[in-house]
Amino acid sequence: MSTGRARPAPALRPALSLSEAALLEALAALAGAGSCLDVCEALCGVLLDLDGVRAAAVLQRRHGDAVVVGSAGYGCDTMGAGSRLPLDSGLPAAEAIRTGLLVQQGDGPAWCALPFGRRTAAPGALLLSLTTGPATDPSDLVRLQRLATALGAALARAARSDRTAEDLSTVIAGLTPQPAADEAHSAVRQISQSGPLGGDVALALPDGHGGRWLVAADVSGSGLAAAGRAAAVRVAVGALAPSADGPAQLLELLDRTLRPQTPDGGFVTAVVVHARDGLLRAASAGHPAPFLLVAGVAAPLELEPGQPLALETTELLPAPVEVAAHVPAGAMVVLYSDGLIDRRGPDRAELDIQVLVNATAGLTTPAAVAAALIDAADAAGPADDDTSVLASLF
Repeated sequence: MSTGRARPAPALRPALSLSEAALLEALAALAGAGSCLDVCEALCGVLLDLDGVRAAAVLQRRHGDAVVVGSAGYGCDTMGAGSRLPLDSGLPAAEAIRTGLLVQQGDGPAWCALPFGRRTAAPGALLLSLTTGPATDPSDLVRLQRLATALGAALARAARSDRTAEDLSTVIAGLTPQPAADEAHSAVRQISQSGPLGGDVALALPDGHGGRWLVAADVSGSGLAAAGRAAAVRVAVGALAPSADGPAQLLELLDRTLRPQTPDGGFVTAVVVHARDGLLRAASAGHPAPFLLVAGVAAPLELEPGQPLALETTELLPAPVEVAAHVPAGAMVVLYSDGLIDRRGPDRAELDIQVLVNATAGLTTPAAVAAALIDAADAAGPADDDTSVLASLF
């Protein structure tokens, strides 16, 4: 018989300790997360700091599988983001999603899976891998279930935000001006005051008969609303140009098309050029006149300025006046928006387009001319409006 002093049994460390303070920290992390990935990273980061937690994962039901949305602490690919676990696999997270019940397995290490979103389109489970036995403290389990419920709500909110961001990206891609369709002979440079969205239009389109349509337009307003109307102008030009017999008629057709879509007080300025077999025809609706570069010499096209399109009026407006000119091979025509010259130089005087054109002397490609004009204008003073330049070689 031993006469030594009896040793006390070692104290058992609790499997999990989720205090009210830790719960509040986790809830705050969920509230501040934007995307679904942010939600998972924020929550898993808080959970890994808890006593008794060695790993954590968030899973959601996708068709017949439990898919890992995010995880931390696991050293295997099985629990990596995107991994799929069959719902009938018997694994804790899969069982929690399948049944909507709390599932605990193991006795050190152990796993605790808490379901959320049972009646939603994407139910899921919060999975905790514990260092010792299962979570048994009723208070801990109540707080964990509160956390799982908050997790489900945060994921639903973030999913809506993710879809909105995706939809907005699609919208922006649709509204963002595209390069000139006739890139072999034309170049476009555009700078918007509202990031990728702007109210300027610059198009170079083949007419299907060896000729080319060139269109520059500027819709009133700014930001998303102006970008939407500019996109409508681009669509209308593409639809109407094949049936127009010249620039003046295309402007008239655009006016009829755009008028019902333009808000009260809105308008659109535009200039249209058509060139084929050395003959250039042009007409303007309140837009700056293009200029020609021939053998390094620049001269503006003499156009009647005309009335802007889509004005709020019932009066019959005068038809655009069309002019025609013969241009030699190698000539270049340049269309631009008023954002190029509506800026103040060091002497506060408005820019002279002729001064800017002088910066293109010796340049022979549309891309070089367009870039030189933008650079010269930027060097003279900051822009107050969207700026576009379209240069096309004949």
